[in-house]
Amino acid sequence: MHIDRLLAFVPVLGAWVLLAVSSGGAWAAPDEVRQPTHQEASDCAAAFEGRILQRRTEPRTDTRNQAILRDAELGFTFVAVAYKQGLRNPEADQMLKASEKRWATLTEAERRKRLAQCSTWSQQLFDEFNGFERYLVQNRAQARVDRLLKKEAAAATVRPSAVKPTVPAVAPASAASASAVPASAPPSAPASSALPDPAASHSPSSAASELN
Repeated sequence: MHIDRLLAFVPVLGAWVLLAVSSGGAWAAPDEVRQPTHQEASDCAAAFEGRILQRRTEPRTDTRNQAILRDAELGFTFVAVAYKQGLRNPEADQMLKASEKRWATLTEAERRKRLAQCSTWSQQLFDEFNGFERYLVQNRAQARVDRLLKKEAAAATVRPSAVKPTVPAVAPASAASASAVPASAPPSAPASSALPDPAASHSPSSAASELN
């Protein structure tokens, strides 16, 4: 995920930063929630992005969509914190890509542990946001999920071209039935005058060609 997409709300952040500064400068006191480093924020954002990708492989339901939205909000919280701390491109984009590569190498147990830690941490950070900051995070998360769901809906409407029905193959007469000869010929009819077997006069290929 390119960091520019996650930071689509950058033009609005001017008001956000001014709001934070006017309310007292530092937006989180050291004795409250520990602020993540840029690397920690990037790793957590990558973790939530990875879980979103995993959820998108599941059947589409309202429950799944709400879970995706929740992960997007948790991830955007870390992105917002890193941005307010001064993280910018190209460093931000490079860090996120590196975090996504590290995420891909983790075991399932390691991923679950990181997601649990990042989820708790993100919620604590979000709780310290003011109303406007929360709105920005939720708004951008909703916008991103809406785009994902729109793409899924568009892909679901594309159906493969209709398959031309085929004529089921007719099983050819078995060799045993085709060559079957009565146990005994009528006394008045010599063997040489026996009528030809209709099944023997048509090969399987000719029968199929007639059907076709």
